Amino acid sequence: MSKTKKQWAIGPFNPVAISDDKKSNQRHKSLKWLDKQAPNSVIFVSFGTTTSLSDEQIKALAIALEKSEQKFIWVLRDADKGDVFEGEVLKVGVVVKDWARQGELVTSLTVEEAVKRLMASKEGDDIRKRAAELGVAVRQSVAEGGVSRMELDSFIAHITR
Repeated sequence: MSKTKKQWAIGPFNPVAISDDKKSNQRHKSLKWLDKQAPNSVIFVSFGTTTSLSDEQIKALAIALEKSEQKFIWVLRDADKGDVFEGEVLKVGVVVKDWARQGELVTSLTVEEAVKRLMASKEGDDIRKRAAELGVAVRQSVAEGGVSRMELDSFIAHITR
């Protein structure tokens, strides 16, 4: 008789609901600033945990974001070292440079054009729509009765029996 290991697919663990309390003194200053902006007028720039950037690349990106003349919030931190996953699988972003050319510097002009494509084009409209739909799906998955919530409940029931 073989034992089968049980597996659970759980996550996300970060908060997926944003408080509508815009008067709260607890809100981060970036959120307070964001509250004052028009809908779909700010780009969120983040490279996740699988990317690391050189100082030269960071400077080029900063110049490009400024020259794009678009409002943005840029999450810049020391990225984790590790494998980088291939593909724009969820289609909620734009490719700025192919991974095969990873050693090349991304010029400020290239980033500027990508930002403008994302923020001022039909393609960008479609990407923002998919991102909003993805947000709804994630929130539903962790809500009561959602698939991720059921998996977590099952896991907790298993380890506490």
